[in-house]
Amino acid sequence: MDLTSALEELANQNISGAAFLIAYGTTWLVCAVMWQKATPRTAALATLFQGMVAFPVAIGLSFLVGALGEPSPVPGDITQLSILIGTSQLLGLPFLIYLVITQRYALLPIAFASMVSMHFVLYSWLYQTPGYIVMAVLISVAAVVVMVTAPEEPQRIGPARVCWVTGGLLLLTASAFLVLHLFEIWRVMPSLHGHRRRSRRLPHSDSWPARKTIPQRASTPRSGFVCTQAHRLTGGGAA
Repeated sequence: MDLTSALEELANQNISGAAFLIAYGTTWLVCAVMWQKATPRTAALATLFQGMVAFPVAIGLSFLVGALGEPSPVPGDITQLSILIGTSQLLGLPFLIYLVITQRYALLPIAFASMVSMHFVLYSWLYQTPGYIVMAVLISVAAVVVMVTAPEEPQRIGPARVCWVTGGLLLLTASAFLVLHLFEIWRVMPSLHGHRRRSRRLPHSDSWPARKTIPQRASTPRSGFVCTQAHRLTGGGAA
């Protein structure tokens, strides 16, 4: 399996990272509500440390969809690279803390959203999809637009809009990946049903003359994990 095929299989296995997009998209929306209800300092701290809640939720969702606990289709070096990509935004943490210390709370969401969008660009290569680039560009541009067009008073409106936009785009992208993944499963299910029907028609008597092994067409690397999930949905049991 070449690298491109392995990355495509990784995208299928992780549903292109939809679990993390759902978890962090939800916490961004929670932060938007806090910017409307809580004090600016409390809302800024919630925005800054939302990952403490989103990350374990994302890991749990990944286990639920089968993204974790399965053998990785990519080499160990690619796994290390994905970890570095995910943790790269931590380098911006000192700047975000500086904004909190200097009480520039309103600037924290747009600064954080910009860092998030930059680190998501790299996932477009890891998961072999332009969706992450589109999402990153939309987050970066939309965050600036809603912040600039927000009224000066009260100052909480601009940060709240940034959180709404960021969380909404994360969830929208996750929804798109889920729809595409379900479409792939739906596409391969008819062929799995046909294979099971043909298997039932084969006689199993020892008198079957000149029994031959019927060759099975191997799944392509891109659809291997999808076929496994579709096989389970059609009653085939664990692969």
